[in-house]
Amino acid sequence: MASLLDKLIRTRQTLGVPERAGLLAASTSVGQSFSRGLMPRSTTDQAVVTGVSTAINYAFTVMAQSLVEAVARRVARSGADASERTTMRRSVLLGANAAAMGAGVVGQRLLAQKKDEPILRAWGRSLSWRIGVGGLAGAIIVGADEVLDEIADQGHPWARAVPVALPLGGALAVWQYHRLHRDMLDKGVSHDAVGNSLNESQQVAAGRALLTGGLVTAGLFGAAKVEREFAGGVAALVTRVNPRAELLGRPIGHLLAFGLFTAAGYKALHVVFHRAETSGDAVEAAYASPPTSDYVSGGPRSGVSWETIGREGRRFVNMALTVDEIEEVMGGDAMPPIRAFVGLESRPTTSERADLAMQELEALGAFERSLIVFMSPTGTGYLNYVTTESLEYLTGGDVATVAIQYSLRPSPLSLDRTSIGIDQNNAFLHALKWRLSAMPESDRPRLCIFGESLGALTAEDVFADEGTEGLHRADIERGLFLGTPAATKFRQRWLSHPEQVDPDGEVIEVASFEEYLALPAEVRERARYFLLSHHNDAMPKFWFPIAVQAPTWMGRPETREPGVPKETKWRPYTTFVITLMDVKNAMHVIPGKFEANGHDYRSDLARFTSLAYDLPVDSKRLARMEVALRKRELAWAERRLVDDQIDKAKAQISAQFEKWGASDSVPLPFVSSGSQG
Repeated sequence: MASLLDKLIRTRQTLGVPERAGLLAASTSVGQSFSRGLMPRSTTDQAVVTGVSTAINYAFTVMAQSLVEAVARRVARSGADASERTTMRRSVLLGANAAAMGAGVVGQRLLAQKKDEPILRAWGRSLSWRIGVGGLAGAIIVGADEVLDEIADQGHPWARAVPVALPLGGALAVWQYHRLHRDMLDKGVSHDAVGNSLNESQQVAAGRALLTGGLVTAGLFGAAKVEREFAGGVAALVTRVNPRAELLGRPIGHLLAFGLFTAAGYKALHVVFHRAETSGDAVEAAYASPPTSDYVSGGPRSGVSWETIGREGRRFVNMALTVDEIEEVMGGDAMPPIRAFVGLESRPTTSERADLAMQELEALGAFERSLIVFMSPTGTGYLNYVTTESLEYLTGGDVATVAIQYSLRPSPLSLDRTSIGIDQNNAFLHALKWRLSAMPESDRPRLCIFGESLGALTAEDVFADEGTEGLHRADIERGLFLGTPAATKFRQRWLSHPEQVDPDGEVIEVASFEEYLALPAEVRERARYFLLSHHNDAMPKFWFPIAVQAPTWMGRPETREPGVPKETKWRPYTTFVITLMDVKNAMHVIPGKFEANGHDYRSDLARFTSLAYDLPVDSKRLARMEVALRKRELAWAERRLVDDQIDKAKAQISAQFEKWGASDSVPLPFVSSGSQG
């Protein structure tokens, strides 16, 4: 029993005050990480959210408390008594933590959030908050140590073995978790939903959720021990090099540990980038052959090499509607629609890609169509099939759509490529304006614009400085933008100063067609540029400042949009991590199943394409379009899946033949994808 007690005491003493304060703050934040977000989260998602948010809280608290401890050591060493020069008294550390708490409160009051405040002010407020939290956590740990040691000195040695950080933090986390349930009930969430999961759509069972939080916290305890040893080693090295810097050694060690963790994450991100770009350039079995149409890039009349347009470009040009498909759905006579696509690898520079896009429009006959729609793609080069096909149905094929790729990565990994997209969009639109201006007005096609997700950002931000005046100057008659990211400068400025960006009231933002119909008639009549943004789509809400700055969409509960949980409170860093996970989950779509949910805008697209581009359609043909769009998307998804599986099967059979020593030329008549582009 005595040996077990000694072991427990040593376990408690392996971590210093900064590490135990970090564990207390981190484990307390576990409960906050279960707050409802905009989208459902799986148990795995919740584990990631809990792990990342607790790690962030741990790192910042440890660094803050290390600085407080360094200051306290300096004060303690300045005392006249020799023992005080060699040992830091707890009273001094308690005083330093109290001062840190006070500084945190004062800093937050002085830097209270204001509308349109500079981000540096928000970072200063966040730093004040972190210092205050670090001081509070440190004061609790030091105070508890003092009480427990006092009890031990009274003849109860077991008191020195009592842990404080994790049990207390865990208890606070459980209390916060149950308070979330109570708040949900108060805000009208059904009792059954609260009893079975964190919210009505977030299928995270309470038992599994708390177990996840416990496992993450336990892992954090182990990581804390490793991090302490590393920081101690750095502190010893700093002291050896410069004895006068002894007090700063441990804070430097913690900071270096955090830096190494960040560097490892950055390196991992580069690996992800490389894999994403490789995937974005992959040749799919369903699109292995160039198209035979004279009206799409990669075809016989095209000047764009088929090999350079990437996976999404190959999909885009292969999926163009045929004349028969258009006539079957819409009736009447149709013509072959034009689809032009210039890949990131088609030319080395933005200006050369813009020039190639202009040449492609000439080669394919785009200037003989009545409508040209410039479509800015997402990060991978993806262009919304439903929008493009709706344009082709509504115009009877009398339309040319054109796009220029600026990245091969998924949108969240392409944020550093947006300037490339904006530059080449700007160059192309200027060239296109001059080409159209040279045509007789009676023969001139209408010019419109489209963008979804990161494509909306790279399309809108061409006009960030000019607003709608820039759109008019480029002769862009109308536009449709889906799920515009919060980072988009055009949208940010329009929301903050609409009268400057859009003096004629031509820009509107709605979540659905029903919301559009509910607008006053005069607003609807003026609308030319449409932003379609679902209330629970995280893309128009997520941006880095929400780590340190409460967003407007998380204002007072009564002012929040539908889909934004009324009981959820903004928390520094934790809200950022939750919303980032919402971005991932908002992109989940099922082929052929159109839902107005998250980042899926397909269910309203046929109507909004007709509305935004002024292409009227009667209800019967619209209904036939809706059915055809769903069937076609499902058919293409099935074709991709089947051809991919057949391609894999062929590779497996060939590999087996190789093992048998059979010739590579052995025919496989029973294996054929039937894909000819």
